[in-house]
Amino acid sequence: MLLTLSLLALALPPQESAQDSTVERPQNRILFCHGGAVLRGLTRRTPADAGWELRRDGKWAAIPDSLVASTEMEKAVELSFAQRLKAAKPGDLDAQARTGGWALQHGLLEEGLKVLDKLLVANPDLRSARDAVCAQATRFRPPPVQSGGKPLAAPLLKAINPLLLWCLPRGPALQELGMVELARLRDRAALLETLTAELGSKDAPRRGLASLTLRRLFPGKAHRSLILHAILDPSADVRVSTALSLGAAHDTTLILPLVNTLESSHPTLRQRAAEALGQMRYPAAVEPLVQRLRAVAQPGAAAGGSSRPPHSNIFVGTQFAYIQDFDVEVAMGSSIADPVVNVLTSGTVLDVGVLSVSQAHFARETRAIRVALGRLTGADPGNTNRAWLKWWEKNGGDWQAKGFLEPAPTTPGTPAVKPPR
Repeated sequence: MLLTLSLLALALPPQESAQDSTVERPQNRILFCHGGAVLRGLTRRTPADAGWELRRDGKWAAIPDSLVASTEMEKAVELSFAQRLKAAKPGDLDAQARTGGWALQHGLLEEGLKVLDKLLVANPDLRSARDAVCAQATRFRPPPVQSGGKPLAAPLLKAINPLLLWCLPRGPALQELGMVELARLRDRAALLETLTAELGSKDAPRRGLASLTLRRLFPGKAHRSLILHAILDPSADVRVSTALSLGAAHDTTLILPLVNTLESSHPTLRQRAAEALGQMRYPAAVEPLVQRLRAVAQPGAAAGGSSRPPHSNIFVGTQFAYIQDFDVEVAMGSSIADPVVNVLTSGTVLDVGVLSVSQAHFARETRAIRVALGRLTGADPGNTNRAWLKWWEKNGGDWQAKGFLEPAPTTPGTPAVKPPR
């Protein structure tokens, strides 16, 4: 009898519990919330279809249906993103930016920001990448700044500091959203003064962020401070950012102090001036850069404008003293002999010149000039000074400054940048 009941139990299908029949199998989804927020991860419907649950830190967190506007399967979105990214040609930056924006729109925030950050690192002012991230600003929540409707109760720097701190650790794409938020301030004069003061911060990332904000919100302003930082700032990233800000001013006269700095006796300043001129992208800088390249490429040219590097002579050898003779004197029946001492010298006199230091500066300076010329002209005749000078002989007529470099008496800021004391 017991055997018969056991066989009958094996033949019956297994019965699911009431809870198993109402709980959906968890799957990776993207939940789009009202207001723009995105929730991504392992999700499932709650019992009785009352809402969603999201797996976080080993626990299920309830998400009410009223918060969720729509959902998409994560795997399908990732596949579509990979296909779009593959279809975008490597040289089509705008297509890549559109793909990054599509990823943000469909909840792939990490992937989209990675694409846009890469584009903005290589091309800091790429308009399509900036537009792509700003179009999806609702996906992110930078700290708001107080609008100018009422006077600020605290100093402006204190009011905007939370937003600056939010921007600093983030990539260039999200920093563009910080620029949009700062643009809401109506007290533009106070904001300009605060950002100019931030260029003097001891923290290099803050100086770079201030330069970026000046480029976006105040092109052409604070040019004196920007010129100084484009040459003298110890951070290479800040020097590049300030040079780009000078280029965004669309004022060719801003190259004059840097062109004059090309003739400085300080080799580091000459190199940085060439780098800054390349980043500013003013065509009028091509001719003075070529002139400087021709000057330093002459045989015997050395850093500092001297025709011959410092030289000196040193002696390497030995000296021996010996008695060559005696000077004999006879007086009062006695004789006195004074020895005559002479010196025997044996060795070599060497001519020593400080060539290694000069050649190092010379190589760095000429390389900086060639890179700057490549950015300005788009040409690539080769990586040698001779190749660029030959290119100038053929194409120089299209790039001559045509008397522009004669500064007008009223032109501000034309002196060369001097090294700090």
